[in-house]
Amino acid sequence: KTTNNISNDSNNFINGFFLILFIGIIISGLFIILLSQLSSYIIHTSLILAISITFISGIIIFTDGSILIGLIVIGLSIYLVTYYYQLKPYIAFATVNLKIACKALQELPSLFLTTAVVIGLQALFYLLWFLTVVGEATNESTSYIYSYGQSYSLSQCSTYTYTNTLTISNTTLTCAYTNCNACICSNSIIVYPSKPCYTPKLYYNVYALLLLSLLWTSSISSNIVNCTVSRSISKWWINNDINESATVWESLYISLTTSFGSICFGSLFVAILRTIRYMI
Repeated sequence: KTTNNISNDSNNFINGFFLILFIGIIISGLFIILLSQLSSYIIHTSLILAISITFISGIIIFTDGSILIGLIVIGLSIYLVTYYYQLKPYIAFATVNLKIACKALQELPSLFLTTAVVIGLQALFYLLWFLTVVGEATNESTSYIYSYGQSYSLSQCSTYTYTNTLTISNTTLTCAYTNCNACICSNSIIVYPSKPCYTPKLYYNVYALLLLSLLWTSSISSNIVNCTVSRSISKWWINNDINESATVWESLYISLTTSFGSICFGSLFVAILRTIRYMI
């Protein structure tokens, strides 16, 4: 029964992943079509919404009692109004650029497939990374529990989850929270009255290396897509009568061969900085 449940959970996860990926592709395509038709309206609406939300937030903060912060936020909204009027002469130029960019993406549909494949591989790596973290944390955990001079194998112990009270061998434990855990060994000995038997352990240096690998791989995959898209659109810009599929796959090939070393090296610096930021 447990095996069947695990199998069903795995199938549900895979089906859900591909469903989300498919929906994301559809929404992205629709958004590009919408952006190409209503780019000017979307730019104006985005700026007006930013001003409105900032002003309303300032009013709420002001009426809540934080007068100084509220005035600062309201002042920021007033600055955004002036910024909006300064940008208005340039919105037409931005609109034309957006329409051209959307047209390029519409005429290079293989870019969507390329991006979907890279995202799929990235998601599989995330799953592998998660399993690696769990495995590493499990391997570093102790196999024995020591309490009051006694040693218990982890296989002899169980974690009990309770909400109100738990009675073991004439001893009653009371839960002061929504859910509580207790570690019981040999079916009758309370080893930990307020925590589970098993706690995964992940050392700081191992966590740093695992985090670096995650961020590095994520940055590499993102930059592969960026380089592929940039090269494809630049060739389309020069000559829009190109072979769409051949152009995209040639750009992807160059990203994975000639430019791959530069992508990995540059992504490594970004990943190191992001790792340091997260660790600090």
